[in-house]
Parts: sequence; structure tokens; C-alpha cells
Amino acid sequence: MGLLLLPSACSSSEQALADAWREDKSTTAKDAGIHDLNLGHLARVYEVDPETTPTLKDVVLRNVAEDVGGVLTSAADKNGVRKIRVVSCVDEGRVDQGRRVCTLKARANAMDNGNFVFADLAQGGTAVDDRAAEVMAYYHVQRAYDFVTSKAVGLFDVLPARHTQDGKAVPLTVVVNFRAPSASGPLKRTGRAMYFPQEFGRMGMFAMEGLKGIEGDVLVFGQGNHTDFAYSGETAYHEFGHMAFTALTGTYFYTYADNFGMCHLNNVISEGIADTFAWLISGHRTLGEYCDIESGKAGAYIRHADNKARFPKDLVGLFLRDGQVLSGAHYEAFQLLREKAKLDQHAFARLLMKTLMSLAKYKGKISFAIYADEFLSTATSLGQGDHVKALRALFEARGLYRPRAKDITSFDGKAGVDHLLLIDGTDPMKGGAFMKTTRDGVPASMATTFVQSFVDLPKGNSIIELAATLDRHLTFPSDPSTLDVELLLRKDGPILYDVQQTPVTIDFDLAQKPTLATVPSPRGSIRRATWTLKGLQGGARYYRHIVNYGASGGSLRNLEVSIR
Repeated sequence: MGLLLLPSACSSSEQALADAWREDKSTTAKDAGIHDLNLGHLARVYEVDPETTPTLKDVVLRNVAEDVGGVLTSAADKNGVRKIRVVSCVDEGRVDQGRRVCTLKARANAMDNGNFVFADLAQGGTAVDDRAAEVMAYYHVQRAYDFVTSKAVGLFDVLPARHTQDGKAVPLTVVVNFRAPSASGPLKRTGRAMYFPQEFGRMGMFAMEGLKGIEGDVLVFGQGNHTDFAYSGETAYHEFGHMAFTALTGTYFYTYADNFGMCHLNNVISEGIADTFAWLISGHRTLGEYCDIESGKAGAYIRHADNKARFPKDLVGLFLRDGQVLSGAHYEAFQLLREKAKLDQHAFARLLMKTLMSLAKYKGKISFAIYADEFLSTATSLGQGDHVKALRALFEARGLYRPRAKDITSFDGKAGVDHLLLIDGTDPMKGGAFMKTTRDGVPASMATTFVQSFVDLPKGNSIIELAATLDRHLTFPSDPSTLDVELLLRKDGPILYDVQQTPVTIDFDLAQKPTLATVPSPRGSIRRATWTLKGLQGGARYYRHIVNYGASGGSLRNLEVSIR
């Protein structure tokens, strides 16, 4: 596992107190004379997580308030802003809108305990009510906040536009031991973490997660069956990266229509930024090893900064996975600038965050090409103009300037290769992102896969056959039996969407509905869709786009392409 040679999370004065704590485990915060707001309180944490750094470390939590009764809330700054407050999701049987939901309480209390070292740490992160989870979350989120607001980065003391709501100061609320609302019985353990901007609260999304009443932004760390996501520093830095993206670009989760169909690149770039924060702050280029215990070490959570992901070849429509293109590009850029310009992680973070600030003018309609150009422009403004040519070559090799259409076949003259594409539905309550267009002359809502595909038909052939299994969505609740898909075809160029028109007009040569057959699966019978495109011209390139008029989204699995 590669290290990035990051400094210790503790200052020298904090480390001295931590060393004293190691020598005398009976020392309390009061005995140690810790009343300085800049020093905080004694605690025991995993520096990254129990898998990556399994040895517990004694530290002093920074910036803990002395005026809130001993709980984990930041001291107020000169503007009255408390950056962080940590609470637990406690299952007390509270019911809201017919569902059992969290009661939010701050349970870790140094005034009661004498410090922030709790015996329930021995439970290893599997308990639903451990106070240690609050301590871990505070340590990691504070570490991320210290990193982005450090003098070495030199941009601001507090993330802009995230700490006021309705004219008053609000903290970032961090919820640990989160379990999902339940229609009956106890709250449901969940292996996930989330960032919610305060704008989502106004849309009712806090209430949907059983978190109604919170003001300001929220980081949520789930309590899984085998892991506690609050124990994962990489997860905390990742979710904090989403908050930084929102703070600096002025946008959040946003899918929009452009001339290639529905575009999710704003969200993909946010994921790439979030993972970049994770490896920059943690110092580890392999992410998700602790959280992957939740999946039985199946690799579901594992990501690598030193990956080879390319755009658009590796796009599938899953935001976190697709974000690996940008995380990998950042890692290459960081290695280049560290070697050639002696940039450290703070200088690179400054470059990233100033790039994000330059994206605000696009109002969420961000492509990889736009991001790459703004990154290069920002690098020039920060004195790295000598390296822009090499950086651009790196971005070009990653495919950041290519159109959003890819060859999904490893063409060998007979067949293609298994592949996966996600597609949304037309119901916004199920996560659907769609455009208004027409179908057979009638107004219709339509979603699309986030990337088109193409095939170069060899001379002497005239038929392309594409088959895909219609399965469930990987992110949102879905019913694949309601997918209503078609294939659009265009020769010699991508299918083009004129989003300036209402309804959206589409430039394509042919629209074809599939032939459907029922096939068995581990979850019961599902459908296999087949499109047979005849009378085509050998030697030409054909672009294809799968669209969905159904309310539910889904996934197109085991894509198979054949020609004859």
C-alpha cells in the first residue's frame, strides 16, 4: 500500500499530551489541565481505520468546545460558527410519518467520563450504540477540516456558504451509528455513508432518511453488520470532499441533459474529488479496505488511486465507479507535480480547490473537458505553467477530452464482451433523471444511459445484434419489469439531443424496440432484450443509445454484441 508521506495529525503540543496520556492511563482531561480550546481533549482513535492502521493511537481532539456540557461540538469562532457537532442515531422507538426513525443525541461526554476514551471501543465497531463512534467521527472530520483550512493551503478559515441557514450560523452535523428508518421493528443497519447539503433538507430528503429537523449540512455514517463507517477515516475524508465540492462549486447532486443525452458528469467529478480528498488526507492510495469487510471482502468498496480507468471506456453510470477516472488522473498529476515542482499535498489541495472555485460559473453543467481546462488554467495561475503541457497530455491519455461514446465490444469478429450500463427512469421520486421529448409524436419523458456506444461494422457485414439483461438499478429502488427501453441508432456520428428545444429534439436514423425473452436469475425471472439491426452498411461506424420511457430505472447487464 503506497504512502504519500503526510505529516502527523497531531501538533507537537498535542503529541506531548498524548505521550503523557500513554504513560498514565488514569490521567483525565481535567488532571492534564486541558482547557485550551486549541488543544481539545484526550481520545483514542484509529489514525485511518481498523484495517489500514490497526494500532490504536492516543491523540488530543482539536477545537472541542468547553461551553456545551462536554459533548463533541466545535468551539465557536469569532463569527459564532461551530464547524462540527457529532450526534448518534439512537433507536428509542420514535415514529415519524408511520416509520420508526432515529432519535439524535450526543452521547460521548468528556465531562461525565473524564476524557474521550470509552470502554465500548473494545466492541470493535459492531455495536449500534458505542460512544467511540462519535469520537472517531469527530477526529476524522476535524482532521479533514483542518487540512482544507490549513495555512499551508491558505484559502479560507471555514468552508464558504455551508455554515449559515436562514441568516443564522449552523454547524456541520455528523450523525454516527445511523440505521435506516423501519416500517416495523428496530431501525435497519446500513453499510453506507452520505453527505447531504442543507438544500436537500428543504427538499424533504432529511425527513426521508429519518433526520428531520437538522439545520445545515449533514454527514451520515452508517452502522453496518460488520463495520462502523464512522471508524473509517477514508470514508470521512471522502464525504467531506463532497461537502467541499458543494461549497466551492455551488452545486450538488445534479444530472442534466446535454447533446449526448442525460449527463451525470457533475456527480462523477464530485466522486473523483471526494476520493482524491480521501487519499490526500489519509496518505493511502488504496481506499475502502475496512468498509469492504461489510461486503464480505468482495471488493465492493475498494478503489485505487493509482488506477488505469479511462473516459469514456470505463463509464457505466455508477457515480463512485466512474469517478475513478478523475481520482486516477489526479493521482498521476500529483505524482508529476511532486516530482517536477516539489508540490506537497497541501499545495495540490490548493490547486484542486481553486479549480473547483472556477467551476461555479458553469452552474453544475460540468464535463471532464471543462474540468481539465480549468485545472490547467488554475495550474498556470499558480505558477505551474511549465508543467501544463505534460498535465494536458496526462488528461488526454485519460480520455478527458473525448466525446461521451465508447466501444463496448472487444471485437474479435464474432462477439463482444460482458458489460454493464446503468439507466435511470422517469419517476423523480425513484431517483430518475430524464428529459421531456416526444415518442411517436406524443409528449413523453425519457431517460438515457449516461454514455453512448458505437461499433465499427466490418465490410461485408450488414447486421448488428445487441442483447442485454434488464436488471435492477444499483443505486436507487427499482422494478426492472417496468423498464420500457428502445435503441436509437445513427450512422457516422453520435445521436444528438437539442436540449435548447422544448420538447427536446433528437437526431437519429432509427428507433427500435427490443424483442424480449424471460430468463432465469438468482433473484427470479428477468427479461433479456435483443435488438437486431439489419440492412446496415459495412465499413461504417454506427452509434447506439439505449433510452428508457419507464418510471423505474435499472441496469443493462451482460451486454453482448454480434455482427453478421
